[in-house]
Amino acid sequence: MVKTLKGNIVSKSSKIIIGGCSFTDKDFPIINKRDMKIRYNRDVDLSDVKVWPEIIKEKTTYEVINLGVCGYDNSQILNSLLDEVSKHDSKEIAFVIAAWTEWPRNLKSNYVETTLNYMNTFDLYCINKEVDYRQIQMCNIKKEQLFKDVVKHSMLYELDKSKIIGFPMFKLGGGFDGEDLIGNNIDKSEHPNKRGHEILAETILGSLK
Repeated sequence: MVKTLKGNIVSKSSKIIIGGCSFTDKDFPIINKRDMKIRYNRDVDLSDVKVWPEIIKEKTTYEVINLGVCGYDNSQILNSLLDEVSKHDSKEIAFVIAAWTEWPRNLKSNYVETTLNYMNTFDLYCINKEVDYRQIQMCNIKKEQLFKDVVKHSMLYELDKSKIIGFPMFKLGGGFDGEDLIGNNIDKSEHPNKRGHEILAETILGSLK
């Protein structure tokens, strides 16, 4: 249960566990600063950029456990979350959030069925553990053919859509992913800028009800 107290969000359960890729990695602003210098010969000040889990941590009284790692694929995101949840008493966990990366990453084929299987595994695991959870597709998956392949797959409809931010995760289907959500609030490396992370934090916090 979430309630407001002096502008903060609090809960009887004390922890939020978050998994993701570079959109979520708390160290990515440091990595990005280095890459911007190497790739674009450009010095940038990213000292005030906080990734969205860190903003959630600041705006709430939760202990935020951020498992995001730059370069993670969806199997690594899933496994990191399941492993971390298993270490805690379910009663201490307020929410578990899966912030999925691009579907084809490290997959040569069958990435629609494979990714939907990851999502269903996460869904069922959280239900079994009796912990509340959310899923959000972070990286853009606008391609029309991918959308057609997903919407005709039965596993999409086995998911609890009330737990998926932006369902069905495609702009073509009336939903959205993280990149749709932040719009032009990206930096030159095509990752969220300061405002982009603020938008992600605001949206995800708004779903935790």
